[in-house]
Amino acid sequence: MIRLDKSLNNATLEHGRDTDEWYGLNVLNTGGVIFNDTVFIYYRGPVGTYEPSHSIGVITAPVSDFNGKVNWNYHKDINPILSPSDLSLGDAKLANVSAAVYDGYVYLYFNVKDTGPYRCAVARSSDGFNFTDLGNCLTPSSATFGGGGCGVVDVDGTLVMMHGVPTGRETSCRTSTDGVVWDNFALAIDDSPIAGSCDEYSRVTQRLIYEDPYIYAFIGGSPEFEDWPEAFILYRAHKANLQSWERYSQNPVFLRGSAGTWDEGALWSPTVLKVNNEWYMFYEGAGSDSAGGSSNSNGARDDDYYQYSSTTFSRIGLAKDNSLKTLTERWSDPGMEGDYYVRSLQTGLYLGEAEVSTTKNKITIDKLVNEFYTLSINDSYLISDDRNDGEISTGTDEDSIYAHWHIIDVSSTYSSLKLVKIQNRYTGYFLSNAETLTSRKWDGKSDQIWYLKS
Repeated sequence: MIRLDKSLNNATLEHGRDTDEWYGLNVLNTGGVIFNDTVFIYYRGPVGTYEPSHSIGVITAPVSDFNGKVNWNYHKDINPILSPSDLSLGDAKLANVSAAVYDGYVYLYFNVKDTGPYRCAVARSSDGFNFTDLGNCLTPSSATFGGGGCGVVDVDGTLVMMHGVPTGRETSCRTSTDGVVWDNFALAIDDSPIAGSCDEYSRVTQRLIYEDPYIYAFIGGSPEFEDWPEAFILYRAHKANLQSWERYSQNPVFLRGSAGTWDEGALWSPTVLKVNNEWYMFYEGAGSDSAGGSSNSNGARDDDYYQYSSTTFSRIGLAKDNSLKTLTERWSDPGMEGDYYVRSLQTGLYLGEAEVSTTKNKITIDKLVNEFYTLSINDSYLISDDRNDGEISTGTDEDSIYAHWHIIDVSSTYSSLKLVKIQNRYTGYFLSNAETLTSRKWDGKSDQIWYLKS
């Protein structure tokens, strides 16, 4: 299975409210490239507390000893590297930054929002730091451009872009041979919504990665809001046909964080890079600074932009794919459906009916039409419906969001065993067993890892 596993319980880039960073209350979006043996991660934020004006910054780390967590250079001496004043845009907001390497240059693509509708502009750099303005590349008058950012990737010497359209759910593709002029417009992903799925209502902030002969699109999806995604989903297309995109059968590949964590509310811009043969994903997450179950935490999970910049803030985080295989090798991997003994990796106890014990019980794992899983025993479904304490109980309604679980395969990290983390969709908590069965916030410890044996 293709899964991204949260790498840290804190953000890679914190919001600037309590720091001495150049940006203010939020740090948003990600665009990443590998260039000159260096990982470049671009992001944007408001300059100080001046919300109308957003600029773009960068952090870097050498490829040679990269692990995603340390050795970052935050470049406080030069950030922000691109501001509206550099582009003669006054108080415009630069939004939804993404990046691509092409023909020996780094290209930055970003939305520009001022008094008119969003448009997509581009700047180019030979060193990754100093950019030359190349002007607009997509405007509402020249293209069906939805304003939700874009993903760009080099495919055998031709740039491919995916971006949203004004309706909010469909996406489009186009190509370029100079990074500025984009042709061959084609409606790309326009499939019918899956009832109850994480992208039933909208898809935003696409990011692309190329693995010959396929182009993979990681996209934020929301079941009910225009721009408040709860998960990342995955599609792919053969490079010869950008109008035919296949949905990954094991979506979603990443779910927002647990209630009470920094990314509990929403996710955007899933920038995936392969560094030293390992997969990393940088993303924007939003959440409150409040305990799970509190009004602020519930607001961040249940409403879009709930008290944003007041109690809900954006940060940049990191996740990692635990497999060393290519995306293409794993595309057709089976899901987790079946009857299993589910055993705690830490204690060795077996999962039962809302409990753990030495008794071996077979748990039935079923996949729903909405692409989430249920766990049941004796026709009772495991549920997590309390964001305060994560208490586990059982119910009889498989359609309840409390009974829907996201399963993350972490086998490659630990051994050849089928090892998983099991995350509840409603609370975001992970099924845990230290002494008794419960569900708790992500902590990266072995009490949240389970061994599946047929």
